[in-house]
Amino acid sequence: IGAGLLPGAGGCKELALRAYHMASKGQNYKPMNFLQAAFMKIGMATTSTSGSEAISKNIFNEQTAKINYSKDRQTSQAKFMVLEMNERGYHAPLPQQKVKVAGDPGIQTFRLMLYNMVEGKQISAHDGLIAEKIATVLCGGAVHRGATISEQDFLSLERENFVELCAHPKSQARMENILKTGKPLRN
Repeated sequence: IGAGLLPGAGGCKELALRAYHMASKGQNYKPMNFLQAAFMKIGMATTSTSGSEAISKNIFNEQTAKINYSKDRQTSQAKFMVLEMNERGYHAPLPQQKVKVAGDPGIQTFRLMLYNMVEGKQISAHDGLIAEKIATVLCGGAVHRGATISEQDFLSLERENFVELCAHPKSQARMENILKTGKPLRN
């Protein structure tokens, strides 16, 4: 948000897919709690300082992530793992085709929260606009609750909202400022 954009290379999609997957494991399918956690990670630009921390913050998948504490061996171990996976016949998983999403009701929930934050002067109107676009991607777009969309649909929503933000003058000012100063601009 500080740079005037949303993750535009699958980051929103990945966190959304994880949120919906985690929600599907529960007794009642209620993805909003998981989507709110994903929303906060993106909105607050949450990062980690280690592989263990990334797993605990659900940035990396604990089932597939491997941690190597030796910086000298990370590249060689990664290469070894890829070659080993290839020998075992690894194929990338097929993109998901039917993800049940929160849709427009989820977007409206986020909008209400963001409206209150803008009115309470906790965030700027442009912060709110960017955050709404993030919520739109995470919720699967303006579809009805329970609609199913594909992984590609998430990527398309991400790209569409990213491009819209790139064209916005306030986002352009944020991008320029962060490139010049290394600090976010709040406009």
